[in-house]
Amino acid sequence: MNSKILFIKFLLFLYMSISVAFAETNYLEKVSLQLNAESTFEFAGYYIALENGYYEEAGLNVEIISRDFNKNNVEQVINGEVTYSITDSNILLYRAKGSPIQIMASIFQHSPLVLISREETMIYSPLEMNNRVISYPKDIDNAAVTVLLSSSGLNLSDYTYVTFKNDYKKFSEGKVDVVSGRSGRIIFDLLDENIGFNIINPVNYGVDLYDGILFSTEDELKNNPERSKKFLAASIRGWHYAMDHKEETAKILINKYKSKSSFDALLYEANLYEKLMVRKLVDIGYTNPDRFYKVSQSYEKMAKASKKKLDNALKNLVWDPYSNTTEYEKYLNILFIFVIIVIIIIFSLVLFSRKLKNTVDLRTKEINEKNNILKEVQRIAHLGSWNYDAKNQTLDWSDEVYRILGFQPQSFTPKIEFYISYIHPDDVETFKKTYDENLKQKRQYNIQYKILRDDYTIRYIKENAIHDYDKNGNYIKSIGTIYDITKSIVHEKELEEQTRKAMESNVAKSEFLANMSHEIRTPLNSIMGFIDLIKEKEKDEENIKYLNVINSASNDLLSIINDILDFSKIESGSIHIEHINFNPNEEFLITKKLFEARADEKNIVLYLNISQLPKVLKGDVLRIKQVLNNLLGNAIKFTPQGKNVFVNIKYEKESLHISVKDEGIGISKEYQKRIFEPFSQEDNSTTRKYGGTGLGLSISYDLIDMMGGELKVDSEPGKGSNFYFSIPLEKSDDKKHEEVKEHEIKKELKGDILLVEDNPANQMFMKVIFKKSKINYDIAADGLEAIEKFKNNKYDVILMDENMPNMGGIEATSKILEIEEQKQLLHTPIIALTANALKGDKEKFLSAGMDEYLTKPIDKNKLLRILGKYLA
Repeated sequence: MNSKILFIKFLLFLYMSISVAFAETNYLEKVSLQLNAESTFEFAGYYIALENGYYEEAGLNVEIISRDFNKNNVEQVINGEVTYSITDSNILLYRAKGSPIQIMASIFQHSPLVLISREETMIYSPLEMNNRVISYPKDIDNAAVTVLLSSSGLNLSDYTYVTFKNDYKKFSEGKVDVVSGRSGRIIFDLLDENIGFNIINPVNYGVDLYDGILFSTEDELKNNPERSKKFLAASIRGWHYAMDHKEETAKILINKYKSKSSFDALLYEANLYEKLMVRKLVDIGYTNPDRFYKVSQSYEKMAKASKKKLDNALKNLVWDPYSNTTEYEKYLNILFIFVIIVIIIIFSLVLFSRKLKNTVDLRTKEINEKNNILKEVQRIAHLGSWNYDAKNQTLDWSDEVYRILGFQPQSFTPKIEFYISYIHPDDVETFKKTYDENLKQKRQYNIQYKILRDDYTIRYIKENAIHDYDKNGNYIKSIGTIYDITKSIVHEKELEEQTRKAMESNVAKSEFLANMSHEIRTPLNSIMGFIDLIKEKEKDEENIKYLNVINSASNDLLSIINDILDFSKIESGSIHIEHINFNPNEEFLITKKLFEARADEKNIVLYLNISQLPKVLKGDVLRIKQVLNNLLGNAIKFTPQGKNVFVNIKYEKESLHISVKDEGIGISKEYQKRIFEPFSQEDNSTTRKYGGTGLGLSISYDLIDMMGGELKVDSEPGKGSNFYFSIPLEKSDDKKHEEVKEHEIKKELKGDILLVEDNPANQMFMKVIFKKSKINYDIAADGLEAIEKFKNNKYDVILMDENMPNMGGIEATSKILEIEEQKQLLHTPIIALTANALKGDKEKFLSAGMDEYLTKPIDKNKLLRILGKYLA
């Protein structure tokens, strides 16, 4: 009976044991891991540990969570939102501020965080970052950057800080000069985007920190040590596999975990992180607490935390996985480790010695390679460095300083006095004064000066330096850079010379345009004037036809001159857009009448559709009509006989809309891209067949742009073109608009006029106008003759030309005004009548004392209207 009971108990015990064992094998503890980026090689070890089942083998169900950069990941770990996360050496600062967190492992022995500057900024070190725009994470993941900037003497007030948004858009657009980034991914992206850049690595400035630090809370590591040990071991195992199988890992990250990086980018990162881990020398995850003492000193100097708090933070900074074991277990572990160590020592002394030698050789080689790279970079950039030990009064230069001075590297021992002897005599005192003042004020200095080498060549130097002091404020040392900026200075001087020549060229161009305008307008004045006079008397239709041809050619020539002058004004930004009232219906009907005759000559029907136009609009009607005239002229010019031209004009949504559509030769898609460029024609045959300067559309485009619109075109070769635009114009309630009716110039004119004009043809033309208007006149051929006639006669108006022999019109005007003042005479109105029609000419004549301004060719009606103000 007892044996049966015992057997049953045994079966029950066996059943319970198997059930518990089965339950244990199927139970996985759930933990979460937060990573800073999605599926990059910077976190490949964790993804591989998950993919290969290392976590599951350790009895863990690990959920990988992507980092939310709007939250503080340290606070998320402390609040229990995630179990484990990643940070950098800033973990020391968080502990100093009271955060109960500990380091589990440091994956990267050297931080991949670097500063990157745009190539065109010529920023090669922190010393050039004064007054620049810099972007980096503010409170997290920025240890290497903040320590570098602080150790270089840069405060937050020395540069413009821009919040880092976990992207490089502002840097790519040139809005940020310097940005922080993980040297793996960003460098590959910048190379791929073909953006020139410079890398500023904190390691090269003595800032060498841990990164990729796996951490958790003290409570988690204390209360769940076995779970944390298993997680850490599985993660390290994943890292070994990832680094030993880089290509396989890259494919897994892309195919399984949807990495946004390319295969080549992931391999680039993997090879870089291999170097940062230093796997040949250090086990993955190893953390030496002593390396944080230097970080502690930097934070103390930056006033991030007090020395006391930082010292406390250093205690138990790194988690000891065996700190929670029992005393007995500790002694067993120590004994076991001791035995293993003795065995290893006995059997590995020779191997250790060899490995040590190899390690020393490797480190020496790495140091030499870095030094050689630094020397080569300095040689390429013409940037030398120096450091001065105040205690021992010793000075050391890099090779490039020797070269800048004109010597072979290491050809003599550097001395301060020796260097100063090469500073140009003009700059020696300024250099000494700046150096001494900055040394006393304990601040960084930046100075530019010249050096005079033994070969009598001058080099321009930009020097930056920072000084270091002990805790008592005593001067210890200085470090600085010497940058040869001779090429930049020479380039600046060349640019200044080119600018000077360009200005001279512009002056010459303006003078040429002024002379050309004057010389062409002067004969055109008499040509067009006499044509009008002859047409008034001519009765023969054939002769009238010839006169119309001459008049049309003259107008074409005047149009070309006006196009060139308008182009010059647009180019110099001197065109002014008027805002005056006008009647759109009347103005556009006049334009249609002007072009109907030209259209009739080619048997072209001109359709004008005007709808919804207010009675009065406010704008620059002359410029609007100038554009419309150009578009209509082109439409008729490029439309064959028997076809149509359609003009549609309407006002809606507070804008004037105009389109000119023709059935002409059309425009190719390729030429449409540059049709509004100046001097543009589709090809030489177009110019030969149809003529034109190629300026009309360019000027029209610019004028519409100045009025707030945009000139556009739709066209197809062989089917015609449609040019259209809309410009914002206000309606006006004022029924008055600036328009002079024809009957206003029919008043009888009486008085005496002095015409000051040297051109005989223009004199003859003006005589005819005066005689027809029954106006008395005298003629003076130049300014001197005009003054004499003014002294001896009384005139009601003086018409004054400018470009005349012996004395010009402006000088003559000045003399006449002096005579009036001396003799206390009533002022005689002086009207400028000149071919000078360039920018500023009107203002120049009016400021000289003239009362009105008219340009040649003379508009007879306009002349008579102005004379009517004084003679009617």
